[in-house]
Amino acid sequence: MSIDWVQFLAALLVLFYPLDSRLGLRARLHNYESLLAAGFATEGGWKRQSWLWADPLRAFAGAWLLRNAWAVEPPLPWIWLQGPLIGTVLVLAVAVGVQTHTRRVDGVLLAPVGYIAGIVFGLLPPEVAVLVLALGGVCLMAFRRWWVFFLCGAIGAGAFGYLILGVDLWVAAGVVLMIEPVAVSLLLRRELLLPVLRVTHSRTSGGRRVRRIRVPARDLDGTSVVALRGGEPASARANVNASVAVQDCV
Repeated sequence: MSIDWVQFLAALLVLFYPLDSRLGLRARLHNYESLLAAGFATEGGWKRQSWLWADPLRAFAGAWLLRNAWAVEPPLPWIWLQGPLIGTVLVLAVAVGVQTHTRRVDGVLLAPVGYIAGIVFGLLPPEVAVLVLALGGVCLMAFRRWWVFFLCGAIGAGAFGYLILGVDLWVAAGVVLMIEPVAVSLLLRRELLLPVLRVTHSRTSGGRRVRRIRVPARDLDGTSVVALRGGEPASARANVNASVAVQDCV
């Protein structure tokens, strides 16, 4: 068995760069409910989460490079022929553990949703990977827990992989890696939360900017309240110089 060291080292570089160190101080940890309450689904907050789009891509690239960095030449014993599979799973298992680690809050692990999605596409055929992630996404929206995505995805990987590919060790590897965040969370008794960068929103109304202007206040009869020249009026309201702010949408 031989190793393409260029591919192997490139895979390690993109796989092991920790997610927590890339997020900076603006990141906040959310469960599914608090994420919806923050308005990310309706206010386009996902578009500003650059890490969310980069994480699946780097995980896919790393898994693909790692899987193809090994070369075996038969005839060899069966266990030696499985060397690329065993080596790939071991490296990816450690990488997933690194991605879940965070020192931001005690008792919390990062939920590597995008990272696991990239690994699934890197290891499994596209027709299986799409079904696996679709099932995981549906279960996530139904039960609103991040660990449900991994658990349902692992079940889907086993079921769809067997139906489409039959008995396949790479499918088994995908099942193990998808269930890993849930297993680590249970063993360490820590909650899985999704890191999200804070997004500052400009003051808007219906998607349009709002400009505040000042206009004279009006009396009860609808006429403007002004101060009369030549003396004070009998009504104290005539001397009011108040104003109200209204929204002029532009």
